[in-house]
Amino acid sequence: MSQSQANASVVPSIEFDTVRLTNGLQLILHEDRKLPVVHVNLWYHVGSKNEKAGKTGFAHLFEHMMFEGSRNVKGEFISLMERAGANLSQGGINGTTNFDRTNYFETLPSGSLELVLWAESDRMAYLLDAVNQENLDNQRDVVKNERRQSMDNVPYGTAVEIIFQNLFPEGHPYSWHIIGSMEDLSNASLSDVHDFFRTFYVPNNCTLTIAGRFDADEVKELVERYFGPIAPGPPLQRPEQQEIALERDKRVRVFDRIPQDRLYLVWPAVAFFERDDAPLDVLTTILSDGKNSRLYKRLVYDEQVASDVSAFNYSLEIAGLVGVVATARPGVSLSELESQIEDEIQRFANEGPTDEELARVKVGREVELFSGLERIGGFGGKADRLNLYNTYLGSPGFFVEDFDRYQRLNLVDVQRVANDYLLKPRLTVSFLREGSLRSEKVEPDRSMMPEIKPTVSFEVPDVHTVVLDNGLKLHVTSRHEVPKIGVALIVKAGAIWEPMERIGLAAMTAEMLVEGTASRSALQIEAELDRMGSQLSSGGSREWSLVSMNCLKRYLPKSLELMVDVALHPNFPDDELERLRKQYLDNILQDRSNASAIASRIVRMKLFGAEHPYGWPIGGTVETVTGMKRSELERFYLQYFRPESSALIMVGDVDAKEATALAEGAFGSWSGEQYSKATLGEANRASRETFLVDRPGAAQSELRLAMLGPPRSTGDYYVLEMLNNVLGGGFSGRLNLNLREDKGFTYGAFSGIRYACLQSLLLGSAPVESSVTGLAIEEMLSEFDALASWRRPITEGELTHAREALTRGFAQRFETLAQVAGEVAELEGYDIPLSNLAAYPDGIASVTLEQLGAAAAQYLDTSKAVLVVVGDGERIMADVESLGFGPMYVLDPEGQPV
Repeated sequence: MSQSQANASVVPSIEFDTVRLTNGLQLILHEDRKLPVVHVNLWYHVGSKNEKAGKTGFAHLFEHMMFEGSRNVKGEFISLMERAGANLSQGGINGTTNFDRTNYFETLPSGSLELVLWAESDRMAYLLDAVNQENLDNQRDVVKNERRQSMDNVPYGTAVEIIFQNLFPEGHPYSWHIIGSMEDLSNASLSDVHDFFRTFYVPNNCTLTIAGRFDADEVKELVERYFGPIAPGPPLQRPEQQEIALERDKRVRVFDRIPQDRLYLVWPAVAFFERDDAPLDVLTTILSDGKNSRLYKRLVYDEQVASDVSAFNYSLEIAGLVGVVATARPGVSLSELESQIEDEIQRFANEGPTDEELARVKVGREVELFSGLERIGGFGGKADRLNLYNTYLGSPGFFVEDFDRYQRLNLVDVQRVANDYLLKPRLTVSFLREGSLRSEKVEPDRSMMPEIKPTVSFEVPDVHTVVLDNGLKLHVTSRHEVPKIGVALIVKAGAIWEPMERIGLAAMTAEMLVEGTASRSALQIEAELDRMGSQLSSGGSREWSLVSMNCLKRYLPKSLELMVDVALHPNFPDDELERLRKQYLDNILQDRSNASAIASRIVRMKLFGAEHPYGWPIGGTVETVTGMKRSELERFYLQYFRPESSALIMVGDVDAKEATALAEGAFGSWSGEQYSKATLGEANRASRETFLVDRPGAAQSELRLAMLGPPRSTGDYYVLEMLNNVLGGGFSGRLNLNLREDKGFTYGAFSGIRYACLQSLLLGSAPVESSVTGLAIEEMLSEFDALASWRRPITEGELTHAREALTRGFAQRFETLAQVAGEVAELEGYDIPLSNLAAYPDGIASVTLEQLGAAAAQYLDTSKAVLVVVGDGERIMADVESLGFGPMYVLDPEGQPV
């Protein structure tokens, strides 16, 4: 046993039960009684690699079609699940497609389990009853909008597609993108789509994992009842491994509308769980994870020729790839960047990793595993891993073996793969800125939707609060499922207190905390964290700053000592400030090319005013960041970072007594003088205004409709939560059902409330295809106005749906240590009593239609709203102007008049 294995924590036993139905469906059950919820997770062993050339995009298309209803599940699947308690904002329902599998999952209260099994089995058995030409055409439009939103209208968005097309030979199952060819989707017939579903979305090609609080015997009976009668599909031939090699280097140059040049170096690699899979993971982590990593330290930290750099090992089922991605700083050529990357890779291949580097990655893997084990669902959670191991290995309980394959690695293993893979021929992609068998089963009566059983009462995690002698609050929540602790220090010092001539000062000050102290450099801090697998970060928001730390239980004292050092003894080193300044300026440059970022920034600027702190960009402007001085950071820190305006939050494998002793020892000596803050005035608006940002050639228009709202402390908080849910806070909100599901204008249209201490921002948003910009704005305005005027009042059905969606999904906000700490920190930041943690379900349940009508009239009136549109002015300007939504102003990406 190696020393690192001896020091590693013991992997908790993940108990599970497996059942195989006669039709081939595999069922995996894992009980976790932490929350009164269940997670249902289906993996269909089908992805884009199971498609054929000329008929691509089907797997991803079905990810969409599966949410459109089936024979007995009428209407929107997501709407039903939201009402049953799937919390969309916490990832409570979704579907994902990759090259090898398609995944559908729901997290709901335990009482909704039969409903979700009925619904999932119905779409497995009878989806095609609801797949007609009309909704096929509609979802094709949605997929095309998804491509525009996530690929065509985003800088570097087509990189993955270009890499896979050029790395893998024509005809290889990985040579086309998951989203597929838009031409193939347009040409696909209804029979093509039906045939694909009948082949792959069948019980013998599916693993169903259920995790959470349930009765195992009851669940087995329900699964047998609903899934047992479904006929198996045809026997499937799995594609064999097709790992590839390049005979010679290959180069591709792409000219695109991007803020900075970017370089992708990619080599063929190995499939999942192959011998070299784990050492390649370790290699790429050593190369780019953290300030002390080989590539980051040289390119970003020391030489400062790159804004960012990352390395990855992307293993898939039948092949894989490994690569490096680096974004050049302005004025740096990609050839210089490439030369330095090659030099660092060659040095690694010659010398291999150090003992410290290998130990750092191993403990990082340990932390990653335990972080995943906090969750029953979600990416990397227990249900997801059970399905992954079963689908690709036929061994659901591969947890310990997966962990051990990293802990067994030695220095020679990692050095060998550097030589075997990264010194071979590769693909180089340069992104450059453009010049401008059925058993006899009883079929259940699926026509009757199962009732949702009463939601099991959920006890909000107990928070023990003490106040130290220096005024610092300590909030402790004990959870002992995994040997891990989450700690957060919230300081009520944010962007609202910075002077206008130094916009970005609060964020810069908070982020600089981890960049050096009186006794440690940034690299020394990173090195100490790496040895423990601990994670420490700091950052500033509009109204508070946060220092966050996660660590294994055995490293809590040492990790907390580091956290105290950065929080109480920052040194704000000049060299680190210069490095961070460049990164801030690079981020501002990149935001100028991102339509969504442009729209979000200008909405605030025009709604609150450019001179109001709520209207400033948190990351600053070119002018303010360029002029930032070390003395200004020190002054802001000394004035606002005080114990009496701060709170320390500990969540995890620690009790209140131990936490109090640790907090007193660590933060008890923190002191500071009382101070007074300037009074922040409210913003006011008199009328409507429209602002258009012209981006020639843009594939989509980004739409934002915004208005001022009340502070987070408003007595209408629960009413606003309900109102937002009906309007567009979830998949079944009116905006999304109209613009996406009915019209096919967008991949998603939503509303939201950006809460704040003084005034909040109420927002409707949607990226839409350019040709329908005017129509989409009309529909968005219509939905707001129909509620504000009560022309289309909220129905009893909508009221019930929103109430059930929000209350049944409430428990899912407390699954991980970070989530619990976040809930506590948010209430602390808004000066709201922590007793409100438990008040949410009753508060939501008490909202009436009369209250909603009054709130809609008060808060959704668009007479003083701001409309921001970012898109191709030549195509959309006339349509936008013809709407007559107040005077229209054409702006540049900085928000200045053109």
